[in-house]
Amino acid sequence: MLTLEACLDKLILAYSHSYNIYHDIPLPDKCAVLGEYHDRTENFVLSKRAVVYAMETNDYVYFALSEHLNRAEAEKLVNEVLEDGQKRIDLHKDHMCSIITIILLCEHLDKDAKKFLQRFRYYHNFKLGLKGWSEMRIAGLALGDKIIFSNSAGRLAKKTLKSNFRF
Repeated sequence: MLTLEACLDKLILAYSHSYNIYHDIPLPDKCAVLGEYHDRTENFVLSKRAVVYAMETNDYVYFALSEHLNRAEAEKLVNEVLEDGQKRIDLHKDHMCSIITIILLCEHLDKDAKKFLQRFRYYHNFKLGLKGWSEMRIAGLALGDKIIFSNSAGRLAKKTLKSNFRF
């Protein structure tokens, strides 16, 4: 039987191909690891100094571990991760989007907590969309209950969980 730590190691290995993984930095409660992905796309004319446009995309993935998660703990986790993720967003003229993702690994998940996590929505435009946007994705795995879940924005993270864990 898989343990939470073994699942975390497997996910970190899957994410480490594209993400920078940080273990020993201050993170919200229950979060063990942070993964960061930064992408910049530019279009220029004749010289790299003559940039026509540039776009930056950022993705911050928080890996959280919990034995048993109830609704109050789920709300606290989401709020803490959202606050920490917003601090990491750097709004500048080339910013397009920043995505904050929670990958939750737990043994058991209360029904109320699952309902809250699946229905949670966060989408924010910065300066009417001129400075880009941000959203929050949530996906999780409850080992004891053998379920994989996500909110509507977290479908891609759910797909990654499904490809790494089969029940």
